[in-house]
Amino acid sequence: MLNIALPITLVTPLDTRMPKTSYATPTQRASGTPSKMIDLFTPAMQSLRHAARGLAVAAVIGLMGASQGAWAHAHPVSSEPAAQASVDAPKSVRVTFDSALEGAFSTLTVVDAQGKPVTQTKAELDAARKTLTVALPPLKAGDYQANWVAVANDGHRTKGSFKFTVK
Repeated sequence: MLNIALPITLVTPLDTRMPKTSYATPTQRASGTPSKMIDLFTPAMQSLRHAARGLAVAAVIGLMGASQGAWAHAHPVSSEPAAQASVDAPKSVRVTFDSALEGAFSTLTVVDAQGKPVTQTKAELDAARKTLTVALPPLKAGDYQANWVAVANDGHRTKGSFKFTVK
């Protein structure tokens, strides 16, 4: 005979605030009829609930990790000219990022050593939406700084700058 614990709720007229539950086998029930109800409060069922909860938490964490790219800020991976480089007068400055950008909110400008802007046009975003390029007028020898603002697809904004020298 299979011995399964089933709940029995005992309520007395003197104690109606909180029903009391005890565990009994079908033959111990007052009515004498077996119940098909599964007791959700046995230690085995509690363990099963904890395991299911753990799997749900693991699934959520896994999904967050899988979509981490969608939550990442855009960071530069390369630039032309390179940071701190000494170069002949470049015709443009280019910064490539590790994730796609929102073109309407991302900018790239170049200023001279006195902080005066030398760029006259708005930066353009390539088809992959990862590279900002701004055209430059002919530059004289001296120090320059490229300033960028990158807004990733997730809306996070990062900014930075790098210097280069024209020979």
